[in-house]
Amino acid sequence: MKYLSNQLAVVALLVSCVGLLVFFEFIRPFRNPAIDIPLSLAAWGIGAVLAIISLFLPGRSRALCVVGILFNVLPLLCAVALLWWLSHSNLLWH
Repeated sequence: MKYLSNQLAVVALLVSCVGLLVFFEFIRPFRNPAIDIPLSLAAWGIGAVLAIISLFLPGRSRALCVVGILFNVLPLLCAVALLWWLSHSNLLWH
């Protein structure tokens, strides 16, 4: 992979994996969800930005860029939706 765009897309995929590991607490750097969840959201946001940037650079692999975008944006949106749903819930079902 000699192109910077492909390297950025691969880094975006790796950041997405790190975000998943932190979110599901396989990697627990702080052992506190108040810190771990924003850290994983930030990782997915950075990964999405890297994948979008790599989409506009020359010599890119479109499939790799799109996969990088999807692997970062989908978990980001799902986590935000889950946090919004939990913040509006009264937790009587728990």
